[in-house]
Amino acid sequence: MKKGLFPLLIVAFIGVTLIVGCVREKKTIEQPVTNRESKIPKTTVKITPETDVNPPRLHSNEWEKPVPLPSTVNTAGVEDSPFITPDGNTLYFWFTPDVNIPPEKQMGDGVTGIYYSMKTGDGWNKANRLILSEDSEDSLDGCPFVQGNKIWFCSIRKGNYRTIDFWTADLLDGKAYNISNAGKKLNLEIKVGELYITADGKELYFSADLPGGKGKQDIWVTRKVNGEWQKPENVEAVNSEDSEGQPFITQDGEELWFTRTYMGSPAIFRSKKVNGEWTAPELIISNFAGEPTLDNEGNIYFVHYFYMDNKIIEADIYIAKKKTESTSKAVLLGMTIIPKGKLYEWTDQGFTEAFQRAKEGGVSIGIWRHQWGDIETSLGNYRWDDLDYEIAKTEEHGLKYSLVIEIVHTNTLGRYPNEIEFKKFNDPDFIDAFRSFVRALLNRYPGKINYFWIGNEVDQYLHNNKEQTIPFLNFYQKVEKEIKSVDPNIAVGIVAAYHLARNNNEIGLLRDIAEKGDAIGLTLYMEDDKSNPAVSDTQNYFYQLFSYFPDKKVAIIETAWSSNGPKGSEIKQVEYIKEISRVIRKHRNKLLFFSWFTLHDLPEQLNREIASSFNVPVDTDIGKGFLDWQGSLGLLNSDGAEKPAWQTWKEYLVGKDEDS
Repeated sequence: MKKGLFPLLIVAFIGVTLIVGCVREKKTIEQPVTNRESKIPKTTVKITPETDVNPPRLHSNEWEKPVPLPSTVNTAGVEDSPFITPDGNTLYFWFTPDVNIPPEKQMGDGVTGIYYSMKTGDGWNKANRLILSEDSEDSLDGCPFVQGNKIWFCSIRKGNYRTIDFWTADLLDGKAYNISNAGKKLNLEIKVGELYITADGKELYFSADLPGGKGKQDIWVTRKVNGEWQKPENVEAVNSEDSEGQPFITQDGEELWFTRTYMGSPAIFRSKKVNGEWTAPELIISNFAGEPTLDNEGNIYFVHYFYMDNKIIEADIYIAKKKTESTSKAVLLGMTIIPKGKLYEWTDQGFTEAFQRAKEGGVSIGIWRHQWGDIETSLGNYRWDDLDYEIAKTEEHGLKYSLVIEIVHTNTLGRYPNEIEFKKFNDPDFIDAFRSFVRALLNRYPGKINYFWIGNEVDQYLHNNKEQTIPFLNFYQKVEKEIKSVDPNIAVGIVAAYHLARNNNEIGLLRDIAEKGDAIGLTLYMEDDKSNPAVSDTQNYFYQLFSYFPDKKVAIIETAWSSNGPKGSEIKQVEYIKEISRVIRKHRNKLLFFSWFTLHDLPEQLNREIASSFNVPVDTDIGKGFLDWQGSLGLLNSDGAEKPAWQTWKEYLVGKDEDS
């Protein structure tokens, strides 16, 4: 049962009907019947995944596609409010045969109430009703929560302090004993709604519409001190101006799951605890999905509402199984692979040694960046030498090839062929010229380019030139279509700078960029974030990033922490690698790949050239700080000597079990 979680959407839904529309008239209670299906209207047609017009949508690669539980649990009636025991062996849920039955009739129909099903070797056994009242009692029970041998449930019955109270009972062999009200403190003073008590018994999370909340219905927590539940606190990190409800806490206390409206229907969100604080919620399952409950293996059980003709007509319990190691792919590691030594001393042998060191570091993707005008110097005239060498070397060492064409280079336009006179990105001549370049490039290297990125850190340029945003995104779509027409297997996207978007308050722009490609490519430098995050903030920093792109893969094109910048040190570089190793393990299914900026520190000449390309005044104090930072981002010194970070990289990111 629910208390108006989605009043605009599901006014006719059983939970709202039960609570808001309850009529407390005394009725003769029928003896519970074994066959709950007998009470389902004969004209009801069971909805299946094949006939469901609004199937649940999964937004995370950590789980397999949601599927309904078998007919021993689900019927053509309404199965709702699931609760799975941590061992995954017993499922409790609420059932009523017809969503259109008024509550006063549900009370005495002999079948509406809480049921449980036990897992067997073949699946789930036939669900049985859990009787929670005497035969003569008028009650309507739901919202099951079980901890040990005790069940908590909400109920409309005699002895309540309010219309709906929480009650408790002891469980033994499928029967309930010692049924009693949960007390005046929780029911009348704290006013708990649907609840979950943490495994240690110290915190009780619940949903309710209380004074001081952020929206309609919020998630609250009350803590037990000296045996007494305290004044509830709003869990502000997960609440919004909308409604949040049905909280669930994992056994380790590290994840908070709940239901919130998303795009007009119930959806399931997850918040993780980082450094003792709940972080921004991440969308996991949308489209009429709610009331998540997880077992210790991470499988999600939830209710899916079948919504047709502007009303809910049925509900089933679904499961989204957690992927195992055999079904989850390891994250690919990338790097810009440059040799040691001065720029003019680079040799083929130097590149070979660099590739060998990169592979020693577990690198499987080479990241390369080029300007259009450096390859196509004038229209139709190409200089392929550098790409020929890079692609051959990458292929020789068994790596994938990722190409960034810097049509935009952070805060400036890239270099274009001599004849190109840039006006706007939607200029037809400009578009046609670039599409011709793309065709020529892909036809020269068929099947050899795995990732193709249009523009580098484009959000900074578009922030400064807002009138170009829509033209650029339209330009990108036409280019992407051209790329896919030549090679549909290439992953295509745009590279943006996450830290700069935070500085410029342009997260919305990043979301617009993410919508346009197979994935969003991001550079990420916490040292350049104006909020001055510490290395210890890394996990929360990345978790917030992933929450902005719930249904998109993220490719970290560049990240690093300097060993010698104004905010850097060798110790911080080591600690950052340890932190990102944890990020990768926890969020590997959100990542397309993860790339450190460069193997070696940049040699002085190249360092100054790159800085100048960003219009950095290299001969000023600001420029010196920039050069110190950018020039010390490698895992090896420019002369090839190892930094402490190199051993940490190999220890934490190479050859380790993903969950170790």
